[in-house]
Amino acid sequence: MGTLLNQPVRKSNSIQDHHIHNAIADIRKIEKEGDFDTNQAIKVYETLVLERKNDLYQANGDVHDEQLAGIGEILTDISKSIQNK
Repeated sequence: MGTLLNQPVRKSNSIQDHHIHNAIADIRKIEKEGDFDTNQAIKVYETLVLERKNDLYQANGDVHDEQLAGIGEILTDISKSIQNK
C-alpha cells in the first residue's frame, strides 16, 4: 500500500487493442457460461467493471485514511513537543 513520499508507479489507464479483444473474449465467455444473449452478457460485464471500480475506490480510501492517520500522529507529536517546551 502506498505511503506518503513513497508512492508506487501507477499503471497507465489508456485502452489498447488487446484490452478490447480481452473484453470481447470476456463477454463471449459470459454469454456461453451463463447462457445469456449478448446484451445480457454486456450488462453482466458492466456490473463486474463497476464492482472493480468500487473496489479501487475503497482501496484508495483506505490509503488516504492511513496517510491521514499518520499525519495526525505527526501533528500530535509536534503539538506535544511544543507544549513540553
